[in-house]
Amino acid sequence: MTYEIMLLPEAITEMQKAFEWYEQQKAGLGFEFIRFLFWFQDFFPIFLPMKPKSLPPYLSLFTLLLACPRVFSQSPSKGHPAVKTQSLAAAERKLVQQMNRIDSLDGLRGPGQPEDLSETIESENNILGGRLEELTAGVPSSLTYKFPHLVAAGISIATSPDGLFRIYSWDQNAGGTAHEYNKVYQYKSGDKVYSKLEIDGNDGNRYSKIYMLDANDKRYYLGVGHVRISTLKEGESIQAFSIEHGSLVDTVRIIKTQSGLTRTLGFEYIMDEHVPDGDMIHYTDSTRTIRFPVVMEDEIVTKRRIIYKFTGLYFEKIK
Repeated sequence: MTYEIMLLPEAITEMQKAFEWYEQQKAGLGFEFIRFLFWFQDFFPIFLPMKPKSLPPYLSLFTLLLACPRVFSQSPSKGHPAVKTQSLAAAERKLVQQMNRIDSLDGLRGPGQPEDLSETIESENNILGGRLEELTAGVPSSLTYKFPHLVAAGISIATSPDGLFRIYSWDQNAGGTAHEYNKVYQYKSGDKVYSKLEIDGNDGNRYSKIYMLDANDKRYYLGVGHVRISTLKEGESIQAFSIEHGSLVDTVRIIKTQSGLTRTLGFEYIMDEHVPDGDMIHYTDSTRTIRFPVVMEDEIVTKRRIIYKFTGLYFEKIK
């Protein structure tokens, strides 16, 4: 029997308090505490079968900490830990655990933070992305799995109507008021499921929805994405994709504008009481039209709408 350690919100709060206390004793000591706690969390299952007297002395403090039920919970899991043989639920718990690490590190930002904190968060984000990419590529059934705990932890999952294309998006936690998102693209071509990790790419969107368009013997996917530019300013766009010969194509130029063909339409706007909740860009399959609001020069959203209609080869503006 193996065990998994899951960080609870109470644990993160106590870790942050402990960090502050250690930092008061000596600058940098709090960050060493966090690093060691994460290391111990990974290796704690090795010591579970041991009697307390057989534990190394320097682990006694953490043994007491982890033994407290309200701080950590332990759940047995069966099977080999390899991605292809473990259950999706167990794999999801590990991913949530990694997200908790990133969130707890992000909570340490502020005066006196360690110089390498941003690099550490970036590294932990890379680990999260690599594990998610490995899981979604190695376990085909993950394409239809709902990952409820990942969603609750903050990962956005958008799935196409045909169930063949998914986008997983999560905040980079890069600091500051802007928020851009890392992504894993998962898709099925033939009998194989593929995944593609994008870290710090040109597309910083969090995708909330994927529409579908069949035309010219091809299937196009239209993803609606969001990005936080500053405290009061956000952006929304719709991006075209296709799956061809086992590859995801994100350079599909099926939108015709005054400046030429493009793969995306979007706008930036100021958050105020006039901005509705949810997506403001919508695609209607029955009329093959994309609708989104007119935004004034001062970036205020209006009730008027711009409409692009698919005319056979491209989406073209009709209003």
